[in-house]
Amino acid sequence: MDKFMSTISDLKSDNERLKQDNIDLKQQVTAMEQKLEITATNHGAIILNFMAYQELSMNNGLLQNKN
Repeated sequence: MDKFMSTISDLKSDNERLKQDNIDLKQQVTAMEQKLEITATNHGAIILNFMAYQELSMNNGLLQNKN
């Protein structure tokens, strides 16, 4: 009977450890998702800035050609 109770106690401990591991992993995934969102936002801003720069450069070139 003691071995049975010991096994139950071990399983409960393992279960609690796994629950905590799961919580930790969920927090890590959330942190990674937030970093990916920031990275995607930054890349989008870089692309928009580059497109605006190209348009300004083209407009500047057209103005110089008119002069």
